[in-house]
Amino acid sequence: MQVKQAIIAGGVRTTGCPTNNHTSNHTSYPPDQCIQQYRLTRQYNHTKMPRLKKFENKREILAEIRITETSIETVTQLIKNENWEATVESTKRLGAGCIVASGPMEYDNTRKAMAQQQCDEYWDKEQCALKRKERRERELKELKKRLEQLQGFRDKWQGAD
Repeated sequence: MQVKQAIIAGGVRTTGCPTNNHTSNHTSYPPDQCIQQYRLTRQYNHTKMPRLKKFENKREILAEIRITETSIETVTQLIKNENWEATVESTKRLGAGCIVASGPMEYDNTRKAMAQQQCDEYWDKEQCALKRKERRERELKELKKRLEQLQGFRDKWQGAD
């Protein structure tokens, strides 16, 4: 297995698998952070996908199909998370908008000004979440297309198993 290293926040982390070996010179990171970064690296490498002609045997094709399917599941989950985040920010924005639109007896002008600022911040966060969701949807479309290509290539494969 080839081990790659990445420099993150001034430390070196092995991307093969996260370890807590304190005798090594590597900085250890929490497992969740390592796994997340590992998945992001795999996804980035997937967007720079190899051509179909470079496979030497069917096992490599099947491994690439499994990796692509895992990436599709991960991106699908990220889309759900972005959608949920946009919904939460929209709800917060509506709450702040109610304060802004309230009568002068309920909230003073200082509180309304703060609510207006929060409303704008929530709107910005909502728009960012929606843009990230759209980007993930485009990525998902590319991954599905790649999966179809790999499956077609696997079905037509006539080389070594």
